[in-house]
Amino acid sequence: MALGKRLRDFRKSRNLRLADLSEMTSLPISTLSKLENGKVSPNFKTVLQISIALSVPISSLIGPIEEPGLGGGRAITRAGEGHISRHPRWDMETLSDDLLNKRSVYWKMTVKCRSIEEYGEFSSHPGEEFLLIISGALELHSKLYKPLRLNEGDSIQFDSMTPHAYIAVSDEDPVVLMSNTISPERLSDFNAG
Repeated sequence: MALGKRLRDFRKSRNLRLADLSEMTSLPISTLSKLENGKVSPNFKTVLQISIALSVPISSLIGPIEEPGLGGGRAITRAGEGHISRHPRWDMETLSDDLLNKRSVYWKMTVKCRSIEEYGEFSSHPGEEFLLIISGALELHSKLYKPLRLNEGDSIQFDSMTPHAYIAVSDEDPVVLMSNTISPERLSDFNAG
């Protein structure tokens, strides 16, 4: 993927040095340099930190840019073969990584937090977020709405700039299909810089 080039392009379009981005993300300069030069692959937490710091959707960093005239794409992730990132709040398996022309990124997420205190600071990042509860139940907490319980089979899509948190409320950790996306109109804005 072109993460390194995109990261460098977004950083330079904002007149930021690696040291500036390091301060904004709390990531070492050496890590950011390795990312820009394609020498390391980031985990989800790192991509999220960069996305928030640069105010760009996650998909604009890790989702391939559409090329004019290409269509009919497909992506296959065999069961259990996606890249798994582990985080205290959740485990996320990357899905559909082989599709080169998409505006959305997908994960199979297992929610592990059992309280707002355990979750900590709410998440917020550019783009839209979609959830489909595959198994179990969770509460979606938001700075704008009362907690919303989502059970197996329920789904929701929302503006992911709204600070939000996921809390497991079923006996087993809920498993969720999650997508982050941006609209085609905004995609050109993010790719222009």
